[in-house]
Amino acid sequence: MKKNITVSIITVVFNDEKNILKTVKSVCDQTFRDLEYILIDGGSTDATVDIFKKAVTIPSVIVSENDDGIYDAMNKGIKIAKGKWIYLLNSGDTLADNSVLSEFSDFFYRCKDTVLYGNANKITDSASIKISYEKLNLNGGLYQMPICHQAMFVCKTIHDVVGYYDTQWLISADFDFLLRVVKAGAFTFKFQDRQIVNFDFEGTSSMSTSGPVENLKIIIKNKFRMTSSLTLWGVYGMASLVILSLKRYLIFRKIISLKHKIFGH
Repeated sequence: MKKNITVSIITVVFNDEKNILKTVKSVCDQTFRDLEYILIDGGSTDATVDIFKKAVTIPSVIVSENDDGIYDAMNKGIKIAKGKWIYLLNSGDTLADNSVLSEFSDFFYRCKDTVLYGNANKITDSASIKISYEKLNLNGGLYQMPICHQAMFVCKTIHDVVGYYDTQWLISADFDFLLRVVKAGAFTFKFQDRQIVNFDFEGTSSMSTSGPVENLKIIIKNKFRMTSSLTLWGVYGMASLVILSLKRYLIFRKIISLKHKIFGH
């Protein structure tokens, strides 16, 4: 009888032939082998799927079809995953080194109903910045996603209880999911002080200016401890993010206006 799979790694992608290879290689180079790799492709018209097929060296599943956005695609992967643990790795991102999963293996086999998380390396055009999530207070002052989802391993039983990503949120469905996990009060968060992922800071949610507005709506929808967890610091932080988004928008408008003045179109 075939043994149960421990970790399901899911990569959501659409037309990313430039970056998919390094992501697949970082998964297949892991010394931990009790895993499956699921590719959820949005119907790519470039060589993305072919590159994946040629590069993958571990048990894998490929779904290539139209979807309703990144979170719909993630949900597809989670629903067909056979692993006890779910790990979402974006195309273009890579596991920090080939022993990441091995160093978590004791947790994988021993823990249940848990979110395991660690640190991340934020990759920009000019630098790699180490981010530590060790001092998180998940029960107080949450006004944005406190951990990038690529730094988390989520026990699949959690999805059985709180559900999947809510696709009404275009940018912050991961934040909504995390709030629902915290609110449920039945799950454990465990931190491991090591780098898990190199993530591309140029991604959709990292660069979005509409994220803070969604976050506020999500906090209100979840009625997430509005009197205690949404502290003055939380209100200040949310206001700061909204103001920053507004500034980015105004700067963008000025650039467009200046371009029209110079070039006349």
